[in-house]
Amino acid sequence: TGEYINYLVKSLENNNCKVIHLDITSSNVSDYYRKKIYNLYQNILYRNPDKEGFEHYLSLLENNNITLDELEIIFLNCDEKKSQPANFFKNKDISQTSTILNLNENNILNMKDLVKDKFDVVILNDFLLQVKHPKHLLKSLLEILNQNGSVICTIPNIAHGSIRIKLLDGSFNYDTSGILNEKYLHFYTLYSICELLNSSGFYVENLKRIEVSKFLHIDKIESHVAVPDELIKAILSDPEATTIQYVIKFKIIENDKSFVNNIENTLKKLPTQTLKDMINN
Repeated sequence: TGEYINYLVKSLENNNCKVIHLDITSSNVSDYYRKKIYNLYQNILYRNPDKEGFEHYLSLLENNNITLDELEIIFLNCDEKKSQPANFFKNKDISQTSTILNLNENNILNMKDLVKDKFDVVILNDFLLQVKHPKHLLKSLLEILNQNGSVICTIPNIAHGSIRIKLLDGSFNYDTSGILNEKYLHFYTLYSICELLNSSGFYVENLKRIEVSKFLHIDKIESHVAVPDELIKAILSDPEATTIQYVIKFKIIENDKSFVNNIENTLKKLPTQTLKDMINN
């Protein structure tokens, strides 16, 4: 999914769209910025940071006077870099049309004060799962989107078949990655994320499913959990069971709730109903 998002952002930049990519920082923002600044020195200037410069850039970031994207451009265009042989540094292409804004729980509700420009596209990569108040965040996007602007987000699907089967076996263990990432504060199904977007003033224009069904083969499942074959087959009858993540493009709503209504129709035939039909037959 990350590669798909990068490709998408690049194509948008090539079409001269102004793109902002929102990212969430850890609760210790200073440590996060220190690591980023250190990496800039190492990866662009190929040296350890000097104390005066390091503290100066850290202060700029902590006071939201500059973004990490803007700081990277400064490093790429500094005199020290230009004085080195052309083949000494890695080639990097930083688009002036793309901005990265790192947010935390202290400033996320004041985004209007942090962002002085408007954008054609906002990128939220698993972002809505990591903030305490996703509806407040979504409504604040209305202030920074251009007319007819779009938001593109990735949403892991908590209704993936592997999660459903583990729940049936009494298992719901967090991990450092994947659908049950320990850093997530919220989980979404297709219906619940569309309902959230709809209630926040947006409608879904386009939906892409990232499908992974390799964990749902009956032969593999039987060796791990005690779930009847009929129930597994019933779960697999739901097309959302093989979708591990959604990539959703949405826009400001214009009195149109048809997408949520369509989803309501698709949810009428649930796996439980399928199981009942199989038993009765």
